[in-house]
Amino acid sequence: MNKQEVTLVTGASSGIGRAIAEALLAQGRHVVNLDYVLPDWSHPQLISYQADLTKEAPTRERAAEIAAKYNVVALVNNAGATRPGTIDTATTASLDDVVGLHLRAVMLLTQACLPSLRACGQGRIVNMSLALRWARWTASCIRPPRPA
Repeated sequence: MNKQEVTLVTGASSGIGRAIAEALLAQGRHVVNLDYVLPDWSHPQLISYQADLTKEAPTRERAAEIAAKYNVVALVNNAGATRPGTIDTATTASLDDVVGLHLRAVMLLTQACLPSLRACGQGRIVNMSLALRWARWTASCIRPPRPA
């Protein structure tokens, strides 16, 4: 049995991820959404899975489940988050969440999808980044916040 060809988009329940998913759906593609919340919108060619991508175990489980069920021909690592604050209030837990989401989840999802991405002969991976937010966070670490 042939598996359904899909584009896997993380964070497609809302925001930029939703816009990406809607654009792909408008092109007639099937989209798998992987996000920490299920979307409040639907489409006949949208399949959604829920997982906390900041954590290794749920990310591995969902990645394996999706890779086993679908032929992933494109992967859009869009999910992202920041933990606003300054260096004097930052915690290692916040750092772990950001690293888990922006680095570990990207690696685990890529590894899980790599066989089908290679097999299709033209698999694509798009990694999104919120560089502007990082720049603001870095700047706020260097100088004290402005008075309100």
